[in-house]
Amino acid sequence: MPNLRSYMASDSYMNMIAMRCEDGNRTGWWNYEFEAEQPENYSAIDIQTLLMIRSIHMLHYDNMYFQYKQRFMNEDVWLTIRQFIKGDLSGSWIRMIYRYNSPSRQFQEFINDPIIEYDTQR
Repeated sequence: MPNLRSYMASDSYMNMIAMRCEDGNRTGWWNYEFEAEQPENYSAIDIQTLLMIRSIHMLHYDNMYFQYKQRFMNEDVWLTIRQFIKGDLSGSWIRMIYRYNSPSRQFQEFINDPIIEYDTQR
C-alpha cells in the first residue's frame, strides 16, 4: 500500500488527483451510490476535498488504534474513540475508504468489525 501520509503532503499528487477528478476519472470505490450521496452542486474538487478529509480522519483513527494496541491509552478512552469511528461509517463510500485504503494492515483488519456492526444495526 502506498504511503497515504506522503501522498497527502505532496502538492503534485494532490494536483494530479484534482485534474483526474475534473476529467471525470473515478477510483474503483467511486460508484453510483457514492454519487447519489453527494449534493448536486458539489464539484469534483468539492468531492475530492471530502475524500481528503475522510482520509485524514482515517489516518487519525489508525494512529489512535496503534496507540491503543501499544497500551498508550486505557480501554475506556479507546472504547470512546471506537464509538466515534463507528459513527463515522454512515456513508458506504466512507466504509470503502476505511476498508481498502487503510494505512496499516492492523487497522484494516480492525475496521471490519465496526463496519459489520454498523451494517447490522441499520
